[in-house]
Amino acid sequence: MVRAVDAWMAIGLEVRFVLLHVRRRWRRAGSADGVPRLGGLEVFDYPLRAACTPVQRAVSAFACFALLAGYAGTATADPSASERETARGLMAEADRLRAAGDPWGALERYQAADQIMRVPTTGLELARMHAAMVQLVEARAAALDAANMPVEKGESAAYARARAEAAQLAVQLAPRVPDVTVFVEPEGIESRISIDGAPLPRLPRPLPFRINPGTHMLVAEAPGYTIASQQFSLEEGEHARLRIVLLPEPANVQVAASERLPAQPHATGVESAAKSTPPGRTRGYAGVIAGGAVMAAGVVMGLVATSQASAVREGCLGTRCPTSRRDDYDSAVTLANATNVSLAVGLAGMTYGLIELWLSGAFSSSERAAREPKALRLSVGVTQPGVQIEGTL
Repeated sequence: MVRAVDAWMAIGLEVRFVLLHVRRRWRRAGSADGVPRLGGLEVFDYPLRAACTPVQRAVSAFACFALLAGYAGTATADPSASERETARGLMAEADRLRAAGDPWGALERYQAADQIMRVPTTGLELARMHAAMVQLVEARAAALDAANMPVEKGESAAYARARAEAAQLAVQLAPRVPDVTVFVEPEGIESRISIDGAPLPRLPRPLPFRINPGTHMLVAEAPGYTIASQQFSLEEGEHARLRIVLLPEPANVQVAASERLPAQPHATGVESAAKSTPPGRTRGYAGVIAGGAVMAAGVVMGLVATSQASAVREGCLGTRCPTSRRDDYDSAVTLANATNVSLAVGLAGMTYGLIELWLSGAFSSSERAAREPKALRLSVGVTQPGVQIEGTL
């Protein structure tokens, strides 16, 4: 098509040059009535502004004939014998792969054969292969291409039959192609929509977009909004309507929320004191209480161990004890070891708690004045027959 347009432009240019040359000769020769004539016939005076030399006419004529020859060669050149043989081999190989269950291999060879031959028979087989693979959009495009191929003079009857079958296939495929209409919210924003990575054309309003059946990925984006994606599936002949919502970017959401939220009232009383308590102070109180409890337990176990040891000594002569007292002795030793561990762990906990309280400023004069009603008191009392533990926070 481009070469044809170039050729006709060149022809028009050459005609202009010829008419200009004729007009200049008439003006030099003149005529009785002032009307230019050529061979006794009136010719019209072509209004040209530019001058033309014989060299320019020769160059334009050569360009015109070259373009026409190139276009004619392109339009009428038939495939060579080697190309025809290659196409026949590709078609046979494609038929074999299709029967063997390799549709992609068959499709590749049908496409190659159609690119070589560009005849209705190869186009029809390519359309059928696309349809068998449920690529309905490509199948209908190939069928229409084959059906609209120009009729060549002296072509075989197989081409005419293939052209008719391709036209019928295109009609059959039309209602099977599904379409989807995408609605983006909020409305009125300049959004960009793509399906399976292919951008959709920007239209004044949402209109159906025809795609192949199957599963697809819809992506929508717009300046100032987060990218939204949605997976959807289409059946043959389905007319789907999808709605996808774009949310403002997080920065825009925070600004808008801060503008809309009312001022919060100041906390007072116990709530304010609880919110203002440093985390280190809470850990300090917990450490002191837990350490004190563990130390108290150690004291209890120590008293029990001391009592058992005294009972064992009463039945012994010096350092020699009867075997019947072995279990009591072992129990007293175990309790004594547990007492040592408990006292050490409790001391460490209380030390940690006191350090946390000191670092959080609990022992400063201002803090003591502010928190005077509250005090920490821990007392351990031993009474018979048990132990009494009292604590106040």
